Amino acid sequence: MNLSLIHPHSSDEHNLIDRLFAIEPVKMKYDKIIRELVDGLFSREQLMKKFDELKKTVRDARKRDTTAVKARNERGYPAPFGFQPPGIKEFIDKRSNSIERQLNGTETGYIFKHGRPGGRLGHLAKGNFGRGRLAMHIMIQADVNEDKWVTKEELHTMLGGWFDSMDREKAGKLNKASFIKSLPEAFFQNSRKPAGRIPEPYVAEGLFALADSDKDGVVTKEDLTSSLNRLLENKNPDNSAKLDQRSMMIGIRSLIRQ
Repeated sequence: MNLSLIHPHSSDEHNLIDRLFAIEPVKMKYDKIIRELVDGLFSREQLMKKFDELKKTVRDARKRDTTAVKARNERGYPAPFGFQPPGIKEFIDKRSNSIERQLNGTETGYIFKHGRPGGRLGHLAKGNFGRGRLAMHIMIQADVNEDKWVTKEELHTMLGGWFDSMDREKAGKLNKASFIKSLPEAFFQNSRKPAGRIPEPYVAEGLFALADSDKDGVVTKEDLTSSLNRLLENKNPDNSAKLDQRSMMIGIRSLIRQ
């Protein structure tokens, strides 16, 4: 209910947001927009009014549902650790108060902190970082619209971003040693890198071999961007081809041999 307005995300990701809010004119404009919303469409009064209207609309349905639950003798399930969520009116009231205090500068709000290194993707680096974890990283990083599918365009965009983060010297190419050493920069671009080998040596070498298709010992951005095109070869021949989690897993395992 007191989630931070300027940091409503995990503590170790999205550093761009923090940098933007460090610019005073940007922060002032953002605060102005929030103020207009909470004084208008999302004011406490408007939200309470909408809630009362909806409550009347579903009142009869809730009565029927309660009667049906009792007739089936359902016991329900206890909330985890005894936690009970607040009522909607209580939430509206407490959230509105928190927003007001944050806008007035008397409260910073709650900031969620990951309990693991690597942030949102950190759990994928536990244990061995093999082909399966590589496939999951690709799915999470490439699927920007979160529809659980990765298109050719999304795949190319992600791989291009990988190269940009790995090519620190902006040389436009990477030899094998530099490629393997900088791979963690691609996997964890905006967060702290977990300890351990990321990825396993055979995975890193396999990725380099796929990108270095002309065997000249170096990889360019274009090489890396097109390195996984074979994942889509058996799909639709046009640009509508896409991969789900299962096909990504199978494809990566077929391209990189252990």
